[in-house]
Amino acid sequence: MQTHWLVQTNAKSVNNAQVLLNQLARLIDAAPDAVVIQGERYGGHQIAFTLDTGALSRADGLYHLLLQSERLANSWTLCAVSAPAHAWSLRSRIAGIQRLEWREGLPSPADQP
Repeated sequence: MQTHWLVQTNAKSVNNAQVLLNQLARLIDAAPDAVVIQGERYGGHQIAFTLDTGALSRADGLYHLLLQSERLANSWTLCAVSAPAHAWSLRSRIAGIQRLEWREGLPSPADQP
């Protein structure tokens, strides 16, 4: 299962945004793929990346994703549990991150019945 993440930060530079991404990766114990860091129009930087949970079933993948999410922030809002799942939070445990959001990617052929 693959998830697409979007992180809004108040980092003033790309280097500071990279430091925040490194902290995030350390907390979830995973290496982000396809990382894109862009400056925001009104300050801060936005980080987009994907995470792959491997060949887990959808249920196991969502459980793993919720455990990772719990390490990063409080007060998650789960918007769609049926595929594709989507959640966001404004209460990050990492100083400098203002908003975290993830969306479930398309299921891999191994996940389909």
